[in-house]
Amino acid sequence: MGYPSLNINVVKLGPLLDNKTLEDLISKYLENVNNNYDSWMSKALEIEEKEWYRSEPPQQDADSHYKTELPQLIHDMIRQNLDVAATISSEVQVQVLISSLEQVRLFAIKFQAAVTRYRTLTTLTDHR
Repeated sequence: MGYPSLNINVVKLGPLLDNKTLEDLISKYLENVNNNYDSWMSKALEIEEKEWYRSEPPQQDADSHYKTELPQLIHDMIRQNLDVAATISSEVQVQVLISSLEQVRLFAIKFQAAVTRYRTLTTLTDHR
């Protein structure tokens, strides 16, 4: 609407959405982001955990340390969510950042529980 050849004074138009509608849309968007995080991170942990129980050894880096792509995948997902949120507003981007940090915290708890389960199972298997 701000295209010069249209000769429309966008200032006179006012906001396209009232504040209540905008707040509702943002709230639904943030809820969707959190649901997507939860679903994606749960699935990623499930896949990661299955890798631990494979008969082949885990991937290793050049220094022979075990490695996983999981941190990079989580980083990429957060980056993408922040980039999309930035197209809405800086305030929404901050809210998505806060949600992202909370989701990473929750993921860390689930990851720790998975590692503990793995350690317990492998310890029991080693003692047989």
